[in-house]
Amino acid sequence: MSSDRPGPRREEEGQSPAHGPDVEALRTRMRHALGEHADPRADALVREAEVVVAAEASTWEGSAGRVQAHRVGLGLGAAELGTVSATPHLEDELVRAAAAGIAALEPAGARWTLRHLQLFWLASGRPSPAGYRDGPPPGPITLVDAMVAFLRARGDVDAAARIADGTVQVLETTDPVTVRDAPRELHAAIQACLQALLCGFDGHRSRGSFVGHRA
Repeated sequence: MSSDRPGPRREEEGQSPAHGPDVEALRTRMRHALGEHADPRADALVREAEVVVAAEASTWEGSAGRVQAHRVGLGLGAAELGTVSATPHLEDELVRAAAAGIAALEPAGARWTLRHLQLFWLASGRPSPAGYRDGPPPGPITLVDAMVAFLRARGDVDAAARIADGTVQVLETTDPVTVRDAPRELHAAIQACLQALLCGFDGHRSRGSFVGHRA
């Protein structure tokens, strides 16, 4: 695959100055932009993600006319988010691909750019293909299960094990989420996990509240 922009821009791909890029067209362009030299995991992430484009774009007047900056989100499973957290170059590749995809889809006479790429936890999962139609998405998983999956994928196996066996308790019905009996050396990993899982497409950063600290 080449990283050059493929083919002419077509209205039937779903892009328009008024409504922004079509999410499936953007997914296709992102995968093309990654090219054959990208980490294969980046392509898999884009292929499996829930692609979201914010309804409202930021606009400003540039030297060549009005610019629309689009905010894009990729909804991923907890383990996939943990993998990205452990491998920063993956997020860099995804950002470059999103920027290239947005630019490739801009209609004639418009100027589109990427404002921000937000990775967020898709708690309900994405429907899996089943013949000619999508199958139902898997059922939602609990925050505790998601934390265990994230931390294992990130390489924080001790934190994952302690949460999995209940040695460290996570009270997900509180606001902020309360983490009980976590050793101080695990706070940073657990905090990074909660921030990644709870931010949502809007990018709001949530932090956990630690109680019952143990040395």
